[in-house]
Amino acid sequence: MNYNDYKYKSNFMQLVDTEIESVFENYPKAKEWFDIIKNKLLVNNTTKPESDEPIFQYLYGYFVPKMNSDEEREAYYNEKWEEYKDMIYDDRLKDELSKVRVELVIQIGNFSMVNPLEIDFMPPEVREVIDQNTRVKMVMEYLTHKNEDVLETVPGHDFLLEEVKKSEYYEIEGEQEEQVEEDFDIDEILDQISKQGMESLTSEQKRFLDSKSK
Repeated sequence: MNYNDYKYKSNFMQLVDTEIESVFENYPKAKEWFDIIKNKLLVNNTTKPESDEPIFQYLYGYFVPKMNSDEEREAYYNEKWEEYKDMIYDDRLKDELSKVRVELVIQIGNFSMVNPLEIDFMPPEVREVIDQNTRVKMVMEYLTHKNEDVLETVPGHDFLLEEVKKSEYYEIEGEQEEQVEEDFDIDEILDQISKQGMESLTSEQKRFLDSKSK
């Protein structure tokens, strides 16, 4: 699918810290951008580059296909849910990485530059974050689809499952099941977790997921 066929969820973008040496080693073109910033600062005499420690960060976000209606959106996420229920970890990670777009942020003093990276380049720091997020998502989804074969493919699934069960998301008081008063769309909640993390869920959304996992 063409880059322009995707809608960028800029409100869900996340920053990942990195080091200048790592950036230059993995993405040599960044050295050119860095030199441009230093030269511009010298010409404008706005700051002394040698006096300000440069800050390098990756800014990443997920792309999803453009959808023109709620029905189209619901159909898309229902289809992805059906795919994900039987998708092993290696394939799922490839799918998640294919949706990620990354920009490099270089800042010196009050001046900063943000440049998009090539679609086929994935910084190791960002890949590590997407990897961990994918494992957590797959373990949480297991609580709904109960596909043991899929869960077994997730590295560290036993530890992650125990951590999820100890979290507020999985909290159960005694043997009483809480009544979920609001009706939520599970695909929308999983999409929210994908983009914003489990901590973004409301207590009502967590109880809803908990009820679906039984």
